[in-house]
Amino acid sequence: MSGTPPARRRRSFRDIVADPRTRLKYLPQYLFFVRYPLVLGLAFLAFPLIAPWKAPAILGNLFQLDWRGIAIVIFYACLCAWSIEYTRRVIWVSTPLRVGLLIDGDDHENWKTGAYTHPQLDTSVVTPGRATASLLLVLPLMWTLFGGADASRAGVVKAVAGGVAAAVAARLLGSAFALIPPPRIIPEWILSYTPYGTLYAPRSFDHSKYLAAYRVLHWRALLFGMFAIAIFLGTGFLAKPWSQTANVESWDPFTWSIPALAYLIALFMVLVWVLGFVAFMCDRLRIPTIPLIVTTLVVWTILRPFDHRYPVSEWRNARLDSRAALAARVAKDAGTLVIVAASGGGITASLWTTHVFQRLGQEIPGFHEQVTLISAVSGGAVGSLYYVDGFTDGSVPMMEEVVAASGESSLSAAVWGFAFLDVHRTYLGRLLGIWDRGWALEQRWGTHLADSNRTLGAWTDGIRAGWRPIALFNATVQETGERLILSPVTIEPRQASGRRDLAEMLPGRDLKLVTAARLSATFPYVSPHSRPDVAPDFTGRVFRAVDGGYYDNSGIVSALDVVNEWLRRRGRAATKIALVEIRASGMIDQGPLPDLKRDTLARTVSAPIETLLRMRATSQLARNQVELTLVQKVWKSDYDVDLGHFTFRLSDDQPLSWHLTAAQRKQIRNHWPETADEPAVPPVVREAAADNRRAVESLRAFLDRRQP
Repeated sequence: MSGTPPARRRRSFRDIVADPRTRLKYLPQYLFFVRYPLVLGLAFLAFPLIAPWKAPAILGNLFQLDWRGIAIVIFYACLCAWSIEYTRRVIWVSTPLRVGLLIDGDDHENWKTGAYTHPQLDTSVVTPGRATASLLLVLPLMWTLFGGADASRAGVVKAVAGGVAAAVAARLLGSAFALIPPPRIIPEWILSYTPYGTLYAPRSFDHSKYLAAYRVLHWRALLFGMFAIAIFLGTGFLAKPWSQTANVESWDPFTWSIPALAYLIALFMVLVWVLGFVAFMCDRLRIPTIPLIVTTLVVWTILRPFDHRYPVSEWRNARLDSRAALAARVAKDAGTLVIVAASGGGITASLWTTHVFQRLGQEIPGFHEQVTLISAVSGGAVGSLYYVDGFTDGSVPMMEEVVAASGESSLSAAVWGFAFLDVHRTYLGRLLGIWDRGWALEQRWGTHLADSNRTLGAWTDGIRAGWRPIALFNATVQETGERLILSPVTIEPRQASGRRDLAEMLPGRDLKLVTAARLSATFPYVSPHSRPDVAPDFTGRVFRAVDGGYYDNSGIVSALDVVNEWLRRRGRAATKIALVEIRASGMIDQGPLPDLKRDTLARTVSAPIETLLRMRATSQLARNQVELTLVQKVWKSDYDVDLGHFTFRLSDDQPLSWHLTAAQRKQIRNHWPETADEPAVPPVVREAAADNRRAVESLRAFLDRRQP
């Protein structure tokens, strides 16, 4: 039968994707061009599911919010999910004409003649975001947030209602963007064939029928991208987390702060738009984006360094060495010397340190007056900062206020500093000066001090008079790995092997108290390693300080070092010294080895790091015990000193971030002896509390015993 063959029906994109013969040929190409929205979307999906499980000590408390915090986070999350979805749609819709990825053989001829019809460009696509796709991205986060909310019926209802209201508000905001018509000021050459244009077509290609649709598409992308950046900048510049309460459980409409997780989501939302835009422009010119971004960052940071710095000032008080300081304290109270070693461990160590001080002061009369020296590390340094600063001439600290300050959350300040100050620091460099996340932490901690600008030197007069304990804030010199002691007193002997102090490293310079505590608590990634902000002609050694837990996370080494030098110079004399170790962790695990896990490539790569992290805590505890045994023997034989060791510990590792929930604060308090017999307390906590009870009784007996 002769005649004209039937016209070939043009296959749509959906037809080709549905065809197994062409799916593998075309679909991967489209997926490549939307790689950044897909990868970032997967990360957005996975983070709330993996973070609380794989890193609960550091990231778990990000998701512990009340219903107000949940509403704020979900609002930001919906905007972020909408950003991911819309950037994906813009790139997906623009791919055929922009990069020349045509999906049918006949398209090439139709393209030249102007008969090509875009298979995806319709009104449903250019509508900004679809609620269903955005909601799917937010569901894992909502699930995690609701799981950590108040378990009571009222708490669950408020959390769900707040989350739904936030999602509806974000959706209505998105619909409002769709009502704003694109201006005619967008020139056609931006949408036509140019190196930076939208279309990839010959100059003879008739693109006029696509201009209106593309104008709407890119106008809405521009509008929403600018809105996302405005949300990010507005959140950063208007929020002041150091002057607000980050504890949303005691929410006040004039003092509440945005949760730390919302800051991270705002930063992630901007990252979605930036990477999407870079890929959109570079893929058109066939420029690989990852090498371009990495090279740009490396070159820029070389041209404009952004060293993290901390402020220093002139030392204005008369210097006092550690031997004279100990002698002054002994002359003030000739009783048993109490030296305290407060370990690191984030906000858990901070709260546990002050809680032990408070309870020992309640159970042992005159305990605060007998505290002679405190050697603190990391989180223990923050708690010790509040404790030592509370001493005045004739009175001891108000422990209720000290304990409350040490347990107050500062996570929002740290995350705010990272998401805003440190991000801007990458391109502004040293123009930001000392402003970084470490500075934000200092502002937060300083709100609980009588004078946030007080320096180490301001404590010297009280130490010389004998009414203020000696404080040693332990840090580590990054360049050499040496122990660094930041203290109001100079540490003798000078230039000892493996140890430095403030007077040696920064002669004539002083530090604010909050800065010394922050340098001791420079936990990796939470606060930055920093160098002193000094003039180029400074004659001292410029160094970077990091967390003291790298060298010794217990504080025992510095305490024994300083006291040993005083004993050596004083000579032989009957003395009792009580070493109180405040340990924000459990004992060395002597139980059976855990089950051997299957070897994988990921485990092979992570095995050295895991071993280093586990070895650090275990080896330090074991080494300290051996050293203490040897020191007890030497001090007894050489100086006639009776050294007692009393440990107050927790049951296991607790949260390391700078935020604790009400339940976690209660769990820490439950480690004190009075809760040892309560049936609701877990067995491991009850066991630790029982050990602490025996330590209290032994310490009381040791202090009551007469001098030998």
